[in-house]
Parts: sequence; C-alpha cells; structure tokens
Amino acid sequence: MKNEARAPGTMYWNTGFSALLCTALGFLLLETCIVQLKGKPLVHVIGTLMAIGLGAGILLRIAPYRPTSFLPTGMLGQRTAPPSGIAMMSSGLLLAATGYAGAVVPGSGWATDSVIFAACVYLVPWSRIPLCRRGFAVPLCIVMLAALAVLVARGPLPHPVSLLISAWLLWVTAIFTWAMLFIVRQRQPRTR
Repeated sequence: MKNEARAPGTMYWNTGFSALLCTALGFLLLETCIVQLKGKPLVHVIGTLMAIGLGAGILLRIAPYRPTSFLPTGMLGQRTAPPSGIAMMSSGLLLAATGYAGAVVPGSGWATDSVIFAACVYLVPWSRIPLCRRGFAVPLCIVMLAALAVLVARGPLPHPVSLLISAWLLWVTAIFTWAMLFIVRQRQPRTR
C-alpha cells in the first residue's frame, strides 16, 4: 500500500528529470550550432534564456517530488543503507555514458536518432540511480560535462542545421513533458 502511494512521485521525478536532461542536451547542441555559425552574443543570450526558462518551468513542476521523499525505504518500510562508493561510481559512469550518447547520437546528423535517444531517455528509471536520488544538479553536470567533452574532442561536427534540428527535437519533447506535468498537476486535488 505504501509503495503504491509513492509510484506517482517516482513517475513525476523520472519524467521531469528526463525533460531536464533533454533541455540541457538540446541547449548544448544549440550552443554548438551557434558557435559553428559564428553567432552574435545576442543569439547566445536568447538561447540561454530559452533554456533557463524551460528548465525553470520543469523544475517548478517536479520540486515536490524530490527522490529523497520517496526512495530511502526498503520493501518492508525500514530505512536502507546509503549507497556504497561502488554504486555511486557506477552511477556516475552511467551518467557519463548518457552524456556521451547525448552528444554522439543527436550529433550524428540524423533526426531519427535524436527521436530514438529522447525516447530512450524517458524509459530510464532515474530515481533508481544513486546519484539521481540526491537531486538533479550533480547528475546533470556529469551528463553535460561528458557531452561537452565529446563535442570538443570530436573531429568535424555535423552540419549546423542537423544540430539545430536535433536540439529542436529534444526541446520539443521537453516542452511536451512540461505541459503534461502541468496538466496532471492541475487535475490533482490539493491535499496541502
């Protein structure tokens, strides 16, 4: 009975974190496109403001469903031990691999790959990964640094238009997720 009450919070956190991840990776691809096109500083500011606005909207929707409020108990309701160093390191490697895939797959130049990557991001149970249980800042930084390292170390980048299409697809999935979280939250009765 207790676990059934926690399931919606887990779903909101997983969906919201996936939307944040798509927003951040889309922003990174957009900035790569702008740098390739030698854009003016105003274009960088506009892209940054759009990413901050979308990220803030998503964060406001998932803030009540922080993983610390629904994950620290075991099957029988007792508190579980904190994750070990190996679990934290392996989850960091998993997040770095996600960042690698987030830079390589959408940067391949195929829009289909971007859609498949975005769909796969939404299938990952982020609330089960030890680093993601503590919040969103550290996991997002790990993913973004890995993606940035791949984009910097990579040879020639794909055409800017394909990067822009990939960034747009990632942001569209994040916007639809934000709208879904907004609609679902509006329909819930207020208990507080």
